[in-house]
Amino acid sequence: MRGGVHELLPIIVLAALGVAFAFIALNYMTSSWANVKPRSTEFLRLGVDSYFTRCSDGSGRLVIQVFNRGMHDIRVYRVEIVGYGWWVPGGYLFTRYKPGPEEACRLPLQEAGPEGIIIGHGFNGWLTLEVPRGVAEAIGPAAGYIRVRVYSEIGALFLGYVPVER
Repeated sequence: MRGGVHELLPIIVLAALGVAFAFIALNYMTSSWANVKPRSTEFLRLGVDSYFTRCSDGSGRLVIQVFNRGMHDIRVYRVEIVGYGWWVPGGYLFTRYKPGPEEACRLPLQEAGPEGIIIGHGFNGWLTLEVPRGVAEAIGPAAGYIRVRVYSEIGALFLGYVPVER
């Protein structure tokens, strides 16, 4: 006789295994998100919305401008120029418009707190960061592009190859 319980048994076992696997995967994902380690994630638009400006006012000052779209309610605690060094953000400024290269060099920057920079909820605009002199001097004048990572509570945000404006 066909259609007995013995024919449904493999389907029931496979369904139970599928449900168990789903719970295991869900448990792993939620526990691993709670302990996010810094990693490279293409979180922001790359290149076109990030600029590195070498100020021509004789001060030797360098700034990075990053367009923020999507980072909200996070703390930025470290910035790295890959191959040249990293630093805890010191001077920064939020603006709704992109300052030009010379204007970015003249902007009065705010001082970051000991916990870094807090990007508040709903902010979509330009974040200007000052590069410390030691890191700035390591970047030669011939550099055309640099790789930038911004470290936050959700991981390392890779900004891609940022063009150097002169």
